[in-house]
Amino acid sequence: MSTGLGAFLIAYLLVFGCAMLGRATQRQIVIGEHYAAAMLTSFAIVSGEIAVIVFVVAEGWAMWPWIAAGAGLGGVTAMAVHRAIVRRFGR
Repeated sequence: MSTGLGAFLIAYLLVFGCAMLGRATQRQIVIGEHYAAAMLTSFAIVSGEIAVIVFVVAEGWAMWPWIAAGAGLGGVTAMAVHRAIVRRFGR
């Protein structure tokens, strides 16, 4: 896997998250006052942030387009999945 693709995937997972444990999802969890879930998502978010820092330190600013694209797509995916869940199961 190329370094750029790896950075893209880390940023995507950071925002959307494995099993929806990313930043966009954490915002919904916090708004809903789900304390335990908010705490658990913090560990996933910190792991992703550290990985992004490692990519930037190792490869430099050349990683920013990959990280930005992954983060943007992760946010849009989280929005779409959240909307689908709300439509299916209600608020």
